[in-house]
Amino acid sequence: MRNEKIQIDRLNNAKAAIAEAIIAKGVDVPESTKLDGYPTLISQISTSGAAGGKSVHTCRVVVGTAVAGWTENDCDYLCDGINDVTIINDAIQAAPEGGAEIHLLDGSYSVASTINLKDNIMLTGNGVNTIFRCTGERFDNFYVFNVAANNCIIGNFQFTFSLTSRAGEREPPTIIGVSGNNNTIQNNLLSNAPENGIKLSGSNNNIINNTISDCSENGIKLEESEKNYICRNRIKGGSVGISATGNYMNISNNIITDFEGMAINIISGSYYTIAGNNINTINEAHSGIECGGDIGNILGNTISGTLLINTISLNGTSKNILISNNSLYKIDVKNSGYNNTVVNNKVIVPQAGGGTS
Repeated sequence: MRNEKIQIDRLNNAKAAIAEAIIAKGVDVPESTKLDGYPTLISQISTSGAAGGKSVHTCRVVVGTAVAGWTENDCDYLCDGINDVTIINDAIQAAPEGGAEIHLLDGSYSVASTINLKDNIMLTGNGVNTIFRCTGERFDNFYVFNVAANNCIIGNFQFTFSLTSRAGEREPPTIIGVSGNNNTIQNNLLSNAPENGIKLSGSNNNIINNTISDCSENGIKLEESEKNYICRNRIKGGSVGISATGNYMNISNNIITDFEGMAINIISGSYYTIAGNNINTINEAHSGIECGGDIGNILGNTISGTLLINTISLNGTSKNILISNNSLYKIDVKNSGYNNTVVNNKVIVPQAGGGTS
């Protein structure tokens, strides 16, 4: 009898816990409900909910746009091509504090103001099929995406400016601005920003596998940041590919082409690594890599360009930098700093009859 009572108590406690979880999803649980009635109540979760009858997703919220033919039956939030940012921001703000994936379906989304992320949000699209078009002039903090948050991901989007002019303040200078920590920006296509494709001022962020083209100033800009990882990005055109101030940064395995000023410019900072980057330009540019700062490693980069003035230039503020095992077209390292070590670099010189030496 005692064991039987223990089992009944456990069963009642389990029923109470299930009922509490179902109620939290917006479904009423009558007191008379027996255990075999709970599956029916659970099945109602997908068609009920506290947020105005929307589907309840504990981990994933779907956003679509009517412009692409999606309907309210396809998604939790439906954009109309006019007020898209408001709807996307509503989806972000309604997400639980523990985080959620907010997935945007195929389509073109009109961006007339800033999209603001909060902590623990994964904002994802379907690559080139999920497009943000900048069409407005009301941008906070000069960003299209403002990541003043932690532990977020922005991935698999294409961004394009739709405005025909670049006059005044109609466009935000930067597409993605990250001032928070532990965020990842990956697999995006960004182009034609008036200033920066991505701007970082936070720490421990990852910028991985993005394609960034023809941004007027910097493809990626790091500003007084620490411990950021910039890897496997493709950056084309603009004045500077990657510009950086900060400490403990790792800039590795990027492909940077057709820049007009510098592929990588370390303005200041300490304990940085620049490794395995492939740099080439057809323009008359200043440097493949320009460095100041203290205690850095420049290793295994390949730098070419028939009109380059410098391949690697260490300016007068640089000290304690190791430059080794780089492949340099025609021009050796220019070392104007203090206590730098330049060793085992290969200068490739084209021969008159063809080939190199």
